[in-house]
Amino acid sequence: MVVAGVLFQGLFLGRAAALLSVALVAAYAIWVAGTWSLQHPWLRVTYSVSLVVFLLHASEEYLHGFQRRLPALVGADRWSDAQFITFTVVWFVTFVAAAWAIRQRQPVGALVVLFFALAGGVGNGIAHLMLTLREGAYFPGTWTAPFCLLAGVVLLRQLFHK
Repeated sequence: MVVAGVLFQGLFLGRAAALLSVALVAAYAIWVAGTWSLQHPWLRVTYSVSLVVFLLHASEEYLHGFQRRLPALVGADRWSDAQFITFTVVWFVTFVAAAWAIRQRQPVGALVVLFFALAGGVGNGIAHLMLTLREGAYFPGTWTAPFCLLAGVVLLRQLFHK
């Protein structure tokens, strides 16, 4: 699953998505360590709300041209609208499948939630805020980035709650 995710990101979006692959490998290492838990009583609710935040964030990114601006920053080819939408939908379907998996207490669900919290939450939130500071102006996705960051932090706290 991790190899498939890294290949999908790398082949579909190129080096502009490299940090997502790093986050996926990091999530896998944490998942293998097994110090996480799906027992927190609010985890499923928090994750569900986080998925809504993800959709709002991806919509903001799309509507304001993130698919063109981010690749340009790393000297990569622009992503087409279709690439961005396909990428977002594939990950969203994966995230929804993880919601079902954590409801069933399936450990693989925790891997996806860890990736979501690290990359889609904390990393995404911090990266957008830093890009806005770097650019000195709004960067697509910045308005919803703090909510992604908050969602990621809360999910991580709940996954490692003892």
